[in-house]
Amino acid sequence: MSSLKCPWCGETIEIDEKSLSIYVDYAVKCSKCGKIFIVHQNGSVSKFSEPL
Repeated sequence: MSSLKCPWCGETIEIDEKSLSIYVDYAVKCSKCGKIFIVHQNGSVSKFSEPL
């Protein structure tokens, strides 16, 4: 397991690396605030804003 910090609310989220691909960026939905953020290949996270 690995933990990420939600860039929206700061909540620490546990994720299972086995379910992730190391070759692509992927989206994670925060279980606390419900917002989506992107986890990049290098391990950094960024906010995801849905288009209007």
